[in-house]
Amino acid sequence: MSYLIVITALFVMITGTLLYALIRSRLSLKKFFVLLSLRLFFAGILIWLMTDPMITFLTTHTKPQKIYLLIDQSQSMTIRDTENSNLSRLEQIGEILFGSSLKALRSSENVLFEIVGIGDTLRRSIQPPLEPIAYQSNIIENVSQFMESIQGDKSALVYVVSDGCSTDKDFGLSEIPSEIPVNTISVGNPDDQVDCMIHSVRAPSEVDIEEPIDFYIRIGEQKMPPETNLLVSVLDEESKVIAQTEVVSPVKDEILLSYQPNVPGLHQYSITVEARDIVEPYKENNIYKTAVLVEKKDVRVMLIGKPAWDMAFLLRALRDIRNVRLSVYNVVGDTSGNIFSLQAASEQAVSEVLDQLSDQDVLILCNAPAGIFSFPDIQRIERFVEIKGGGLWFIGGESSLGSGRFIGSQLTKLLPVFLIDNDYIYQPYRVVPAQTSRSHPVCSGFTDNLDSNQIPPLTGINLVEKAKPVAETFLKAQLSSGGQQFPLFSVMNYGKGKTAVFAGKGFYRWYMEGGLRPGSRDILTTFVLNVISWIVSPTDRSLMHVRFPSVKYILGEKVHTEAVVLDTTYSPASSSWVRGNLVGPGGFERPIDFVPIPGEQSGFSATFLPPQPGKYYLTITGVRSDGNETTVETGFYVIPSSEEFGRLAANIDLLKDIADATGGTYYDLEKFDAFLKSYKPQAVKEKVKVTRMAVDYPFILMALLGMIIAEWVIRIREGLN
Repeated sequence: MSYLIVITALFVMITGTLLYALIRSRLSLKKFFVLLSLRLFFAGILIWLMTDPMITFLTTHTKPQKIYLLIDQSQSMTIRDTENSNLSRLEQIGEILFGSSLKALRSSENVLFEIVGIGDTLRRSIQPPLEPIAYQSNIIENVSQFMESIQGDKSALVYVVSDGCSTDKDFGLSEIPSEIPVNTISVGNPDDQVDCMIHSVRAPSEVDIEEPIDFYIRIGEQKMPPETNLLVSVLDEESKVIAQTEVVSPVKDEILLSYQPNVPGLHQYSITVEARDIVEPYKENNIYKTAVLVEKKDVRVMLIGKPAWDMAFLLRALRDIRNVRLSVYNVVGDTSGNIFSLQAASEQAVSEVLDQLSDQDVLILCNAPAGIFSFPDIQRIERFVEIKGGGLWFIGGESSLGSGRFIGSQLTKLLPVFLIDNDYIYQPYRVVPAQTSRSHPVCSGFTDNLDSNQIPPLTGINLVEKAKPVAETFLKAQLSSGGQQFPLFSVMNYGKGKTAVFAGKGFYRWYMEGGLRPGSRDILTTFVLNVISWIVSPTDRSLMHVRFPSVKYILGEKVHTEAVVLDTTYSPASSSWVRGNLVGPGGFERPIDFVPIPGEQSGFSATFLPPQPGKYYLTITGVRSDGNETTVETGFYVIPSSEEFGRLAANIDLLKDIADATGGTYYDLEKFDAFLKSYKPQAVKEKVKVTRMAVDYPFILMALLGMIIAEWVIRIREGLN
């Protein structure tokens, strides 16, 4: 383009010069140079415009004064100081901002007024009414972020209104940009007030369900009168008091309260302190929340069945599982209602045995007939599965399922298969894994190590009609000569619990003669372990490991988690990936991005910051190259930080330090109110650099037009047209 412009310029100049040189004899020397100059100037300006030139100049601009008011909206601003007990600190600010003091100022055309909330994060352009929206106040960090966002506008006025109770005192005043002064306004009484609080709580993050939870509670006090009675309580998630004691002020030692949980899972407990006959200006620090994961490390299994080879080898397989605690009962007769306890070595009524069912995790009925159970017994088993979340496992035989007269019983709706009368057939059947068996944890390590052509066939099966639509079938039975296949092992969720049916007899031969790959556990023990683990586990965790360092986090603390995806042989799954979804209080939900962990095959990690306190559920899904997925749901609690509420006194020194570090001015609330009433806003004048394209200026085009007209006027007068 530059070459084209140069060539054009030379062409215009040369042709213009030659043109007027040809008619030189007809013009005076003066007019010759005038015409030649007009032509050359015109060509030069035209060529200059072809380069898209820019013209820059300074101009004076008038704009409104910008006033930013950063208001602390943390929980400490709800304190009602003894000197003004009718209004909280935040309400005192609201009276000034939305009363007569600022009415004229905010309506002035010379002012752009913006209110910014500060707490755990910055909140731009908040609107009345002012409300506490954060459990902590990162004053220094928030002010630093805000000052960075307005750098360059040196005419802006910035005011920070706070009680100085900051969670991030160690952030560093040097982090605040000092190009624009930060003025600070204090609100609140700087003196200590009457107050008691939960200073700290020590509690375990995890306990076994049989272990008590010990809460070691330390009480904090400010100006509490001696001999004041303090009631200390522990409450569960339903706000029910589960432990309580009364102490007398002053309290120097830790208080121990214990509670025995009876339900596994992630639980939140609230610890409270209440002062009798004392009016406290602030009670938000009278409560402390903590989370405890109650685990069930031992699995309790109740086994009821007829003495036989299957029962014996099932018992042996269960005893090989380290954390299983067994209660074993032999069926005495088909309708007697009594069963024989191996532990107590005596007969017991079925109804008395089932009184202990609420303490169990799994009930196994191995070839046990329906006649031994009364109607209330059946109802108890149903409630055990549906409401408590227990597991029910039926194992086949000539006295089980349809042949055991369970048709018409309420238990049939719990089973994953449809029954028919007299369904047991004594005939060899071989085991055939279903297509989906390899992808489910209940068969992991079982079907992979199973040679179905070598495993001995079953001695008989209950020919159940078919599996229910909501059930899953993982093993099928087929005559050794081939032909139709029947559901053999099926599972289903029912209410809070799970049920399984193994409709065959003779699996004891798997332990004795089963075809195994070298180095693998015997098939029967592996199968029993998988079934028990699947029943008692709330999720299919077998093929994915999730690591959480804690179940309790302080608000503002980042949460880090890791997940490892495994294949059906419990090895890291190649070409896998992980996705996550976080659900929290108040309808909060967002996806969580997992990234590969360097140097770890199929390992992924994620780090995120929960926005508010409460209980969170994280659903993690591991996807393998074959499209198979494993989903795990885990939970944790985010607890509000009570650090800044250790003292109710306003921290005026912090606000003075912020003003001094940035060249600003410190005010108390009364002086700031007077300042606002007397402040006369004026528009700000500033020089602004303006840059435009030359072609946008009309005087240049007018100059070109003038040169053309002048040249033609001279030519006409000289008779050159």
